[in-house]
Amino acid sequence: MGANIHKLQQALEGLEVQAAQLAQNIYSLYQDYLAELGQSVSKQLVRAAYHLCTQTEPEAFMALSLSQQQSLQQGLQKLGWQLQQSLLQTLQETIVTDAERRVPEGLMLAVQELEEIIVGALQQTSRDANYLLQDHQIVQIQSMDTLFKIAAKADEAGRPITSPPHLLKALVEAKESDQEEENVPVVAVYLQITDIELADSELMVWRHQLRQAMQKVTALNKDYSQKQKAQKTAEAESAWRASWFPYQPEEISRMGREDESPADDEDSNEAS
Repeated sequence: MGANIHKLQQALEGLEVQAAQLAQNIYSLYQDYLAELGQSVSKQLVRAAYHLCTQTEPEAFMALSLSQQQSLQQGLQKLGWQLQQSLLQTLQETIVTDAERRVPEGLMLAVQELEEIIVGALQQTSRDANYLLQDHQIVQIQSMDTLFKIAAKADEAGRPITSPPHLLKALVEAKESDQEEENVPVVAVYLQITDIELADSELMVWRHQLRQAMQKVTALNKDYSQKQKAQKTAEAESAWRASWFPYQPEEISRMGREDESPADDEDSNEAS
């Protein structure tokens, strides 16, 4: 039994080594993926804003001075650069930690957390882009939260919410003091990871490699969990055997003492 426990422990340690190696590989892949993502977001964000300023709201854009137009364009490019730097920093904090990457489940959770951060960062960049456009009088959005809730519900329901890519069109309830109409059409920037990847073939290559790496992590985690469960079972069985001793009922012990008592009395009398 002890040999089996030792063997399982060695197997677990071997899987942890593999998890560490996979973590390093995934970290390297995410470095390339996020570098490309930052550049792609910057380009596609500018493209979406270009469509918004030239096709949807051309009069509003033409009303800006040259310096205001350049300020808007520079601000949009800066948002893409800031996103890239932020995500690369997050990558270091999320995946490189030794304590997390030694166990396959920890690595899976770290990657899941990173993916959630990426989606959240894209939403924040979308908000910042819309605030920038609003500051330059290109769009008028009364409630960013309401707009993004509408988009989230449509996304969860599987309905297309951006057309062209990264431009959200929705009907938002108007304020009574501002509008006689109940709903007002609003166009805003809404970056989506699926649209970004579909428009960038190199980004899709990195995503494909990440999926393959994560399939290996999933298989590794399954094997690790099974061996970990087997180890706990073996340890429990060993502990059971080590603590086991035959049960001796109290009545049998008492009866044995009673049987010995008369003999003891006779011996005592004879001695007298």
